[in-house]
Amino acid sequence: MSVLIVLVIFIIIDLDRPRRGLIEVSQQSMLDLAASIGPEAAN
Repeated sequence: MSVLIVLVIFIIIDLDRPRRGLIEVSQQSMLDLAASIGPEAAN
């Protein structure tokens, strides 16, 4: 049970850092959204 809890905490911390870690999440959708809202949102 403690291994499972540690694994879940590790995954949460890893997902919190999208550019580093074992799980890499693309930020392209967020960049597309900011571009569609307007140039003020991209800053």
